[in-house]
Amino acid sequence: MPERFVPLKISQIKDEDKIALLGKVKETKEMSFILEDDTGEIEILSTTLPEKNSIVRVFCSREGNSYIAEILQDMSKLDLNILKEVEELYNKVGENV
Repeated sequence: MPERFVPLKISQIKDEDKIALLGKVKETKEMSFILEDDTGEIEILSTTLPEKNSIVRVFCSREGNSYIAEILQDMSKLDLNILKEVEELYNKVGENV
């Protein structure tokens, strides 16, 4: 069975080989960008660079101590505040089941 990307918040990253992150691009560099969410920030190596301040979902593979973008998905039309509200409601429902 193929390995799947684990959706995480940046603060939840441990030593997973494949992760999916959603956040805002804080900064771009020559071959990487800094992604931030409400839990932290991480540098992602990438040959394709998103625009600064854009919202992206990035599917990454770990290589050594670095994460390399495999797929970069533009999520600029996503309202992160609404997403956060939905996640909070989902967590509350999960606690009461």
